[in-house]
Amino acid sequence: GEQHDAEALPTVPQLPGAEDWTFTKETQKRVDEVLACYVGTHNFHNFTSRMDPNMAQAKRYIISFKCGDPFTIDGREYVSLTVIGQSFILHQIRKM
Repeated sequence: GEQHDAEALPTVPQLPGAEDWTFTKETQKRVDEVLACYVGTHNFHNFTSRMDPNMAQAKRYIISFKCGDPFTIDGREYVSLTVIGQSFILHQIRKM
């Protein structure tokens, strides 16, 4: 079966002067383009620990990886990243 995972991440970089930065539709489109690079079957050995790149179990199939629309909580802007895959390996999503 499919596995789903979602994370909410702040959109404003934690850098001086970044307070006025906003997450635009153009930025969202670019993030989706980058996330699309993960879709398909790939070797994810570098997103977990103690797994050799030649191990068959390092290969995972990602069905979709999308960035949601921005939303605000307590004055901070966030986006939700949702990944759907056939299965995940330990720490894979957190490290992606």
